[in-house]
Amino acid sequence: IHVRGKGPKPFQLVITHGWPGSVAEFVEIIGPLTDPAAHGGDATDAFDVVCPSMPGYGFSDHPREPGMDPERIAALWAELMQGLGYARFGAQGGDWGSMVSTYLGFRHSAQVAGIHLNMVIAFPPDAANPADGLTQEELIPLMEAQQFFKEETGYQQIQGTKPQTLSYALNDSPAGLAAWIVEKFRTWSDCGGRPENAF
Repeated sequence: IHVRGKGPKPFQLVITHGWPGSVAEFVEIIGPLTDPAAHGGDATDAFDVVCPSMPGYGFSDHPREPGMDPERIAALWAELMQGLGYARFGAQGGDWGSMVSTYLGFRHSAQVAGIHLNMVIAFPPDAANPADGLTQEELIPLMEAQQFFKEETGYQQIQGTKPQTLSYALNDSPAGLAAWIVEKFRTWSDCGGRPENAF
């Protein structure tokens, strides 16, 4: 998706989705970003919005060769934005898109004015003593996160270690694929246990 902003000087922005998402997630935000005046905002805050579909996701074909990781996708986005005539732009991403956006800022800083992430990953300075220097209050959310990772990341293990086996099963069963994805939307949203309350 590529929509030019309606304003005196729209700033260029590339937005990257994650898994199990697609560019369809961004349909409702494109209007306010490209035409803020029509949505109660200031026309000077307009963006030119570019929402590419990551290779192998949603509306794009599978990668033609191995190694299509977030760093490589970031290089593709930098090339895409340059091809669209954008010498300098911002990047936003969530989930895998946050990793792509991080690499955009890290490897393509001459082009990227800044990044915005809605999933930030950080590691402790000392991996051998990850809780070193933390207060009791700071440890509580980390313990909650650890519980979440224990109970809610099984999909990562199979997708990361046996993706071909899983892909045959999911491609063979549309109901299985829907269940695999809808379960994530149910778990990751404030839907009260009913995805249709949020989506």
